[in-house]
Formats: sequence, structure tokens, C-alpha cells
Amino acid sequence: MPAILGYWNIRGLAAPIRYVLEYTKTPYEDRVYTQGDDLSRAEWTDVKPSMTDLAFPNLPYFLDGDLKITQSGAIMRYIAEKHNLAGSTPSERATIDMIANEIIDMRSRFTSMCYNKDFENLKPIHIKNTPASLERLEKFYGSPKTWITGDKICYADFMLYELICQNLAIEPAMFSNCPRLLKLHKQIEELDCMKEYINSPAYNRPFNNKSATFGGRLL
Repeated sequence: MPAILGYWNIRGLAAPIRYVLEYTKTPYEDRVYTQGDDLSRAEWTDVKPSMTDLAFPNLPYFLDGDLKITQSGAIMRYIAEKHNLAGSTPSERATIDMIANEIIDMRSRFTSMCYNKDFENLKPIHIKNTPASLERLEKFYGSPKTWITGDKICYADFMLYELICQNLAIEPAMFSNCPRLLKLHKQIEELDCMKEYINSPAYNRPFNNKSATFGGRLL
């Protein structure tokens, strides 16, 4: 029986999880909830009380046999560990988790800006400040590595891909000193599973919900 990933009908927190599911060829149902044009979240909130199998009902959620979990980080780690994409030693796992959490911090700043009504005034500040964080990732990447933490792809690579997509949509010039990050972005898109997925309606979703000031519609 296929697993079920439940989330809004957007990229948001679930996009990297979907990429890893595609990469690992995991059979799954992509169960989506759509925010109304009136910004109502009723499609989710009306069914949320009935999700009694979830200890902490929220989006995203992941159902895989007897396992029923929420929280995007827990979901990602579960799938990644199941398919050897989370490191094989304590040192590798710690390094991957460090990069993943750095990406989460950067993604949180992006998302907060996108949902802020003052987006147009915050955007220039983001464009000014974000290159320093991107360049730290670029420096960590380093020339000998194929992927962000070494020669083996890991779940953080898919998270980084989505972060790059988000910031390219804001201002591509932020990557002027980050050629290796752009190379990783291309490498992900050249994976066979991603080539197919990128050309599907499942990929062609907005970054954010309709209530966002930026990214709530297809760009």
C-alpha cells in the first residue's frame, strides 16, 4: 500500500520531501489541500479533527503503514534514513543535519518575507543580506565535492535545491558568487527522476499559499 504525504497544494515545506520520494521511487499518494480564493483553510481544518491517528495533527503529515507522523523534518529524516540518504556514520549524519538546519533557517527567513504585507520593502533587504549566507554554503561545498556533503547525494541536497529555486525567483544576481550552488541546482534537475517530475503538474505549483504576498501564484 502506498504511503500518503498530506500537504497544501503548494511547494512549501513538502517540496524537498516530494523530491526524495521521487528519487527513492517510493510509491506514495500526494494528498493535497487547497486554500480557497477567500483564503479559507477549511479544506484542511474541516478534516483535521478527524485525523485521530496523528499525535500532533498538522501539515505536512506522512502515513506509511503503522507509522503516522507530522513535522517536515521528522518526515524527511525518516524517508532519508530508510533509503540511506542521511549519512552512515555519526559524523556524516551530524554534518548533513547541520547543513539541513542551516537551510531551514534560510528558508524560514524567505517564507516570513513572502507572507509579510511589507514584502516590497523587505525584498531589497533580503537581496542585500542573503548572498553572505549563500556564499557560506558555496564555500562549504568546495571544489572536490560532487554533492553538498561529499560524493554521495543526501537529503540536504534536495532541500538546498529548493532553497536555490526560491531565491532565484527573488533575484538571480544573488548567486553571482555561487557557481557551485548553481551547478548543484542543475545536477538535481538532471537526475532522471527529477526530469520527469519537473515536467509534471505535481511540480508546477506555487511556492506559497494564496495568502502570501509573494509566491502565492505560479510565477
